[in-house]
Amino acid sequence: MGGNKIKGAEVFYFGFCVVLIRRSKEVLGKTGKNLMVLIKPSDSSQYKDLVDVLDELNITQVPSYAIVDISKEDVARLKAQGIY
Repeated sequence: MGGNKIKGAEVFYFGFCVVLIRRSKEVLGKTGKNLMVLIKPSDSSQYKDLVDVLDELNITQVPSYAIVDISKEDVARLKAQGIY
């Protein structure tokens, strides 16, 4: 039974994958266009995190994405939510 436990990171990426699939279908249905994902790594991001996100985009077949700088406003919003 213990071998089937899902670790925290796996839960995150599974949830991320589900959200990507749902949003992709929603955007395609409403606009006829593909979902565009903006990836905003922060100073505390690790290279592995970026690779994992890119892998999930590939798995969920999200064809449009960009890696952009995170803004000061984004950081402030994340800090206000206790995420950063």
